[in-house]
Parts: sequence; structure tokens; C-alpha cells
Amino acid sequence: MINPGTYIVNKLSSTFSTRVYPEYSPKGATASEPYCVYSFIGSEPSNTKSGDSKLDTITVVISIVGSSYSTLATLSTTVRDILDYSTGTGSYSNIQHVAFTGESYENEEGYDPAGIFINNQTYQFRVKL
Repeated sequence: MINPGTYIVNKLSSTFSTRVYPEYSPKGATASEPYCVYSFIGSEPSNTKSGDSKLDTITVVISIVGSSYSTLATLSTTVRDILDYSTGTGSYSNIQHVAFTGESYENEEGYDPAGIFINNQTYQFRVKL
């Protein structure tokens, strides 16, 4: 089974190249902007009377990081265009549906050298098990 992390890396690699990270903390590490980080924040099973779940809804936050607000705005729109209402095909066929559910913005002024801008987008992945 392909998990949403592999799907996210595959879908966003054309925009971020190799700068798509799982649970990555940029503090004390080196990462070139722009980049994005995906974090799993929960899952909800669809249990049945006859046994365990065959379909889970997994909530993922994708944090998009850029060195300017205009870059971040463009990247945020691009990521949403790529992921929202997408479905997996081929080896990703267990990803039945991806839905954008919200977003928030941050600004880390103390981040060297000139601060960074962050857009946190939340998605729900319906994953067939």
C-alpha cells in the first residue's frame, strides 16, 4: 500500500524538486527555500460491522515555506491546484480522494537570514487499505 507521504512527494516534486520533507524542522538544519513539509496529524477509520476498516481518512498538514510573501502565495496556489480533488492512479490507486480543508499563514521574522513566510494547508486523504 502506498501511503499519502509517498503520494505527496511524487505530486509535489515537480514544484519543489527534492525539497519535500516529512516532519522536517528547519531550525538548526539547512534547507533552501522554497520547500514544503508534510505532517500526519490524525486518521479516522471507517469500521464496518464485519471487521476492521478498509478505508481511512487521514488528515495531513502541508507547510509551504518561502522567503517572500509573493513566492509563498504563488506556491500555495500551485500546491492546492495539484492536490485538491486529486485521485491516485496506477501504483497510487489506493488514494481515492484528496480534499483541501483549510489553511493559515505565519511569518517567522527571527529566521536567518531575512525571515520566512509559511502557509499551512490541511488536506484529508481517503485511503483504501
